Amino acid sequence: MFAPPLRESFLDLQKWEGHVLDVLKETFLARLIVTQGEGPDQEAEIYLEEVDEDDRRLIQPGAIFYWTVGYLDRPSGRMRASILRFRRLPRWTTDDLMRAEAEAEHLHPPDPSELEVSLFGPGYGEAIVVHLGSQHWLIVDSCLDPSSRRPAALQYLRGLDVDVANAVKLVVASHWHDDHIRGISTILRECTSARIALSSALQKAEFLKLVALYRGLGTTERSGLDELSEVFKLLEERKQLAARISAALRAIENRRLYRASIDMDTQQFDADVYALSPSDATVILAALDFAKLWPQEGSPKRRLLSPSPNQASVALWCQVGHHAILLSADLERTTDPETGWTAVLDRSTVIAGRAWVFKVAHHGALSGHEPRVRLRAANRRVLTPALSP
Repeated sequence: MFAPPLRESFLDLQKWEGHVLDVLKETFLARLIVTQGEGPDQEAEIYLEEVDEDDRRLIQPGAIFYWTVGYLDRPSGRMRASILRFRRLPRWTTDDLMRAEAEAEHLHPPDPSELEVSLFGPGYGEAIVVHLGSQHWLIVDSCLDPSSRRPAALQYLRGLDVDVANAVKLVVASHWHDDHIRGISTILRECTSARIALSSALQKAEFLKLVALYRGLGTTERSGLDELSEVFKLLEERKQLAARISAALRAIENRRLYRASIDMDTQQFDADVYALSPSDATVILAALDFAKLWPQEGSPKRRLLSPSPNQASVALWCQVGHHAILLSADLERTTDPETGWTAVLDRSTVIAGRAWVFKVAHHGALSGHEPRVRLRAANRRVLTPALSP
């Protein structure tokens, strides 16, 4: 039996950390990461009126907020309540800008014999740039710089005077969540010598129909489907021009996506990039899930929220000589041995030894943690820059 308290208190039931994806007229779209309670991470559409009036000016793409649902206990009784507060970050100062300019003057590209991994996540999103050696560059995913609205990976490479049109050899879109794919079409357009690799699930007819249905619904930011629509359009343009590179590589478990011979000092090594996922079973399940997202005739048009969990995400194994890099994208642990990390660890034919660097999922969900990954595949960890409360 519930006994009313003598003073007001709050009982937490569920907590999320949210990242704003897009702001609409009456709502905003957000990526929600479970920090307390049960359930998968997800994308949600939230009414602006749910946010305190003083906080509404903070609702911008990339903003971080904390959402708690629970019971508010008062002497008058118990009621269900929701608390949503936005994180307030300090403003940029003159000292911040001057310090950044000074650091930028010391930026220089890696030596031809250096293996380098750079991660970007400016407030919202994720992108990875890998120098495989001898000016062979790999870009995985894309996010936009908050100030310039340009892909962070391209800004970094151009800041190093890298000839992106020739030096970027492979671009990988690990999955279609907005925070991993925004700006990927711009990268492909400017990296004219690069191949692009997409999850095999994203090249199924069921997904291509979603792209055709939902692209360009007039939101303030391009969605993941808009980006992929531009990618497919660009590939078609290359095909019409009889370009050598005119089709997306199909990323699926144990498939090599790239190989090059790299000169390091006086030695020569093979540089290989392999897809560890998705599995065949995952591709089939993803196609069924995509078909469920097709709209019904007469239903209102609205932006499609990408589903969770990230079963069709493309994890990568990069091997350069004796050094290996494991890039986990947002691959998750599932209860099905034919999908997720279990399928990778039990069936991979390319993981050899342990990785020199392990890039973990940036969303922080418990489902992204598989203990066997560290035991079998990773010596070190690299986290995407994240903001903590």
